Amino acid sequence: MLKRFNLFRESNRGFTLIELMVAALLCAAVIAIGIKIFYAADTSYGLLKNDTEKAMNSRQVAEHINNSIKFTNALFTIPKSSFNYSNLTYSWSYLGILDDATIPASVSATGSELTNQSAIVYIKFVGDDQPTDLNPQETALHYDNGWFVQSVIGYSHEDPQTGLYLKYGLQFDPTNDGVDIAGSSIEYQFKSEYYDSDGSKVGDKTDINLNSMLNGLNTQQVVYKGSNENPATAIAFHEGGFDLDVQVAQPKANIVMVLDTSGSMAYNIAGTRTNGNERLNSMKMNAINFINAFAYNTVTFGIVPFSYEGNSALANNTGDNKADLIAAVNALNADGSTNLGDGLRQAYYKFIDMPDQTAENFLLIITDGEYNLSTHLLSQSDYSTSTSYYNKRPPDSKWKNYFKTSNFYWGKGKNGDSVSSNRIARLFEQDDSYGKGYMEFCANKYDGSDFKTPTVFLINIKDLSDTSANAILAAFGVASSDYSKYIYKVSDSQSFVDSIGNVIDQINNSAWLLDGPKM
Repeated sequence: MLKRFNLFRESNRGFTLIELMVAALLCAAVIAIGIKIFYAADTSYGLLKNDTEKAMNSRQVAEHINNSIKFTNALFTIPKSSFNYSNLTYSWSYLGILDDATIPASVSATGSELTNQSAIVYIKFVGDDQPTDLNPQETALHYDNGWFVQSVIGYSHEDPQTGLYLKYGLQFDPTNDGVDIAGSSIEYQFKSEYYDSDGSKVGDKTDINLNSMLNGLNTQQVVYKGSNENPATAIAFHEGGFDLDVQVAQPKANIVMVLDTSGSMAYNIAGTRTNGNERLNSMKMNAINFINAFAYNTVTFGIVPFSYEGNSALANNTGDNKADLIAAVNALNADGSTNLGDGLRQAYYKFIDMPDQTAENFLLIITDGEYNLSTHLLSQSDYSTSTSYYNKRPPDSKWKNYFKTSNFYWGKGKNGDSVSSNRIARLFEQDDSYGKGYMEFCANKYDGSDFKTPTVFLINIKDLSDTSANAILAAFGVASSDYSKYIYKVSDSQSFVDSIGNVIDQINNSAWLLDGPKM
């Protein structure tokens, strides 16, 4: 059953995001001017009057935004790099810091229109028809076949009366540390600072820095998008929510499962080398539960088992036609070594073949040990000469004459296939640099434009070292500060169930809406 979160919570204080933002604008002006009195008493009144009037003039807009946010049933936070005019998405309204805002002459401190300014803006989606009843502070925008109206709440600028430069900052974060999706609420931090002509902040610790929670009444989904390197500085929401009679609340996702079937998957989860298939059977059970959690025609699965090499024989299937998926999982056996790179290579082409390239992509890796194989493209002569080296553990360094990092294989073929005048060959257990190097080689291929970069989850069954697990996430470009969000270490049957449940929750939240805003 699809889990729904009510991720806004009511504040006992009764203050909303916009009310606090307006209050912050007012307080910022008052505090900065109080400090500036010691330097220029004759300009302090003008600065106070100017900024206070701007804040008061925005109160009507602020009240409308407040009501829109309060009654929305879907909200995304937007990373700083993604909030720009070209990403405005049909049906979504926005509030946040826009770095390339256009400031109307009626709002600007210079009396002329300004471009490429950092500003706190409210951008309201208004529909298919061009708005005609705009006031001087509003700007009509046409993007993604829809019309929007922009209102500037405040913008960073040099005040002509005082020579001080005013900067605003706004950042949204989940209240649950260490998770990608906010579990109970979103908090925000609003900041207002004044700087002098030398770039020094006026006074010490004089900036306004307010933290509070967003308020909402009917929110069914909040999706947090952001990171330490690319913080969320805006929110996107639906005015009044979706028409739920039309918009079906199903996740929309492409999911590829890369499943370890090496010989050690026959061990028990705790690590004893018994051949009871506990790891394998637990993986099968959890993989099937995972598939059942997404039994929708809007979710497409690809499955790539791997040991000596990746196996991509099973075609992609939607979750509502899951019989073939479950049969493939039940047929898995534990045998061989751990060529994770080859599993990632085959998974790449699964994403290429997904029928809906607009859906969110997710890669789920389940493995229990160190990656120790690699796949190479050899000349026909080297392939024949090196047979003894790729059929068993290389006895000495001679294998390096044939298997090199420079001939790592990238393509759709499998071991033994001919590729032009070359042959695909796998190298068995070798020094760690090859298994790790091939894993990194294949993971780095995902950083391209063939499909949306997937969110990567790693379930580590006991024996993969933390260093090796972290290296997998690093190869996909995940910041080290975010590893704990995506890596789950399994030590017993219950922790396996819990880990799969956490991944299900994260994907449900990220992919619930059929159409999220562009990022």
